[in-house]
Amino acid sequence: MTHFNNYTLAGSLNDKIKPTHLVTIILNEGISEDAIDGSRRWIRGDDPNYNIAFLAYIRSVAKEAVSKNCWQRYKPRLASVGSIEGDGVNQHHHLHFAIRKPAYLSEQRFKDILRQKAHRNRWFKTGPNAFDIQSLPTKIDGHQAIGYALKKGINRLLYT
Repeated sequence: MTHFNNYTLAGSLNDKIKPTHLVTIILNEGISEDAIDGSRRWIRGDDPNYNIAFLAYIRSVAKEAVSKNCWQRYKPRLASVGSIEGDGVNQHHHLHFAIRKPAYLSEQRFKDILRQKAHRNRWFKTGPNAFDIQSLPTKIDGHQAIGYALKKGINRLLYT
């Protein structure tokens, strides 16, 4: 994809999502899991596993952000777009995504939910530098954040 196409796509996604925050999370290169026979096995991190982890994360954040009755009835989604970066050799896998904060949540409550759910996801690293969240005060900031997430192209794009 050319630079112009990335810029155009970032503008379209920015208009649709209207992001308020940019989140960066460092991903684990693999996890240990119990096998059926009772032994432990190592699962290497790859794009399909990271995609599933991202979707589960966004779903858990959305579930926490609304009342139980609202979740059971409507199962609302949070609008977000991001990408997976890193190759696991020269650079750790990490996730950048822009997300829109629901209007009814306070800024602090939204950040607390994002941080809490990130710490509970086994594919996401924990620690002081593993999670970063930034506010995007203007539409231009949202466009730049989405453009940054698309810098490697659309092959590793995550969209909800």
